Amino acid sequence: MLITRPAAQAHGLCEALRIHGLSALVLPLIGIQALSNTQALELSWHRLGLCDWVFFVSPNAVVQFFRARPRPGPSEWPQRTRVGALGPGTHQALLDAGVQATQITSAPAHSQQFDSEALWVQLAHYPWVGTKTLIVRGDGGRTWLSEQLRAHGAHVDFIQAYKRTLPAWGPYEKALLSQALRWPGQHVWLFSSSHAIDNLMILERTYAGHGWPRASQWHVCSALTTHERIAHRAAQVGLGRVLLTSPQPEGLQACIQSATW
Repeated sequence: MLITRPAAQAHGLCEALRIHGLSALVLPLIGIQALSNTQALELSWHRLGLCDWVFFVSPNAVVQFFRARPRPGPSEWPQRTRVGALGPGTHQALLDAGVQATQITSAPAHSQQFDSEALWVQLAHYPWVGTKTLIVRGDGGRTWLSEQLRAHGAHVDFIQAYKRTLPAWGPYEKALLSQALRWPGQHVWLFSSSHAIDNLMILERTYAGHGWPRASQWHVCSALTTHERIAHRAAQVGLGRVLLTSPQPEGLQACIQSATW
């Protein structure tokens, strides 16, 4: 299985899958780049105490936001400011950054999906009218959560914490992609983002132009996707066998064991 998450998250998942008896290799298809100008992030830190809620869309959003904490500046997370996390990885990153568990809301660990919809189930009952919320994310992304918050009366702002780019690869990753392109039917891709699929198409064209093989038979490829939107994108680009799976190692293991490849 090829794990396509950004490197920081891919290696952790790879080790977890190996513990569950699954063969996995890291081939990150998304690069995470820190912002060259963090002035807006630093200003957000000084205004944290005015926010009722701050939402983080990914572990990378947490890491880059906390990396930009000004010195001198707030020494700890404000007690009045609640935090929303999209997924267990983001939840753990917040704990590692020093946010108290009692301040964090996320979907239960046994959830089948970790997205805005799953998080909203935990939040819909909250009195949102007049609340000040901040969403920390990369460059762009879904707006579903912000639309729900605004529809329920919240004031929503966004702050960009990082940029998503093509991955910076070394010889190992390039060789692994070459192998996957040469024998497309012998690899199972794990996609946790539609952006990773788009980058794969770019990289395929890039390396094919340098004499590398081109995966002209994507229809024989197999892919596991962690959301229906990602599955739809995988089908759009021509991947022939696409399965929907839970993003947790246990769910991935069950999906692979029950699948007929």
